[in-house]
Amino acid sequence: MWASRDLAVERARREELTRRVDAQQTTIAFLCARINQLETERVLLLRQLTNIDLPTPTLHITPTAATNAGGPMTGTEALEAIAALGIFEDDPRHAPAGWYPDGTVNYGRLPATVK
Repeated sequence: MWASRDLAVERARREELTRRVDAQQTTIAFLCARINQLETERVLLLRQLTNIDLPTPTLHITPTAATNAGGPMTGTEALEAIAALGIFEDDPRHAPAGWYPDGTVNYGRLPATVK
């Protein structure tokens, strides 16, 4: 009895989170479309004022890791998609003072060079 109640609670949580994600994705799509419209209008106005042909920047929605062209992803495919974004790679801009030998980041000042 308790197991079915816990399962029902988890399903309800999952359903609520799914609804929230859908609402947020809709909001993101709307905001991207609106930003693209504003950027197009800005470029057109600048073109009229300055007679300079500027490229129109466009904002694209990054696909979520949970979906692909063929349907839902498996866990391995989702991990590969997240890893391909490059957000977990070490970038020297993230650690201007370098890394310690144990792998932690030195966010302080750059070490003084010895002459």
